[in-house]
Amino acid sequence: MQYASHPLPMRGQSLGVGVMDPKRIGIFLPNLDERSQFVLDENQPLVLRNQEAKNLFLERLQSDECSKHTISSYHHALKIFLDWLENTGKSIVGMLEQDFVDYEIYLSDKRKLKSTTKAHYFSSIRNWWVFLLKRGMVNQDVSIIPAPKRRGTEHYPYVEEQEIEILLNSFSGFFPVDIRNKAIISLMYATGVRLGELISLDLSSIDTEKMKGNVKTFKSRKDNPHRDVYWDTKTNDILLEWLSTRERLIQTETKVNSNALFISLATQSYGKRIGKDAIQKLFREKREELGIDKKISAHSLRHGFGHKGVEKNIHPRHLQLMLGHEKLETTMGYMGCANKEVEDAYRKKMIG
Repeated sequence: MQYASHPLPMRGQSLGVGVMDPKRIGIFLPNLDERSQFVLDENQPLVLRNQEAKNLFLERLQSDECSKHTISSYHHALKIFLDWLENTGKSIVGMLEQDFVDYEIYLSDKRKLKSTTKAHYFSSIRNWWVFLLKRGMVNQDVSIIPAPKRRGTEHYPYVEEQEIEILLNSFSGFFPVDIRNKAIISLMYATGVRLGELISLDLSSIDTEKMKGNVKTFKSRKDNPHRDVYWDTKTNDILLEWLSTRERLIQTETKVNSNALFISLATQSYGKRIGKDAIQKLFREKREELGIDKKISAHSLRHGFGHKGVEKNIHPRHLQLMLGHEKLETTMGYMGCANKEVEDAYRKKMIG
């Protein structure tokens, strides 16, 4: 079964984030050159002044062709911060170090956020602040913003091969939803793709004869943010079974016209591209059905793929390309998951 290659998106194509439409937000977006100086109007209402600074930053992210997921993540983190500023009557122009300390206390005491989530929020604020500082929109150095430590930070729990077998064997070969879900789990573990990347796959993205596909890499700023992914014979057989089932399902519904590889089988969204919620629900239900205590999720399969690559001694640069990491340092983080033989390797190869 052969599918044609998927056309690549044009450079500069809109990411569809409405908050950055100048007409919609009603502000003037100046030239965002690094050397430009743009001072916020002190006479503006606090809310408008803060929102304008945020919108300028989001516009820059879009012009840099950041992924929709990245932009949405910044938008969410900054919105919570700006809501707090509005409620406390503060503006970014006059922020002091103590103000950021108060915000951290607010996140901990009022919103009950974990240290990892707080660290993510403050990382977003710090990057935004650097952007504002370079343009003369704030005067205080970024050092006034604390960088909360991620206490007890651990890798996502990764799925091991025997656990994958248990998951795959739990699906029936009769119900279409089981055939689809089995293909989703098998393909995710075999390729290490992110959840959003899996959802974005079209029929034209895969080639079952060569057992490879082409996926748009999320979190990438490259001109051609695509990479090839590969899978094994077992995964290919599972995938072929889903493709055959999918074709029969589509033929019975004359109104369905979707190129998505994985489609929704729910009544209200039948035939449309499957969403993240449906896949996340799949993992929750499987954990409950099989009595699995480990918090297995879509991202656990990706980490399982990375961990397996480390154990199989795949070169870090190759593993980086397989996972679609922008930086090698990110890939090297997986090395900490399989480091039991470090001392033995040292004593045998460096000394012996």
